[in-house]
Amino acid sequence: MIVVYSIVMAMHGKIKVESEIGKGSTFALLFPEATIAQSDELDSSDIVNIKALLI
Repeated sequence: MIVVYSIVMAMHGKIKVESEIGKGSTFALLFPEATIAQSDELDSSDIVNIKALLI
C-alpha cells in the first residue's frame, strides 16, 4: 500500500476507500486530468517509465 500511496501522492492524486464489514473494501485511485500543455512536456521515455512503474 505504501508504494501505491507514494505514486498517487507524487502525481497529485487522491485515494478513496470504502469499506464494509463482511463485504470487503473498494479503493479508487483518482488522478488529475492532464492538459495538452502538460502532455506536450512528456517525451516517450517518460511515458514508458510511468507505465513500468504502475504495472
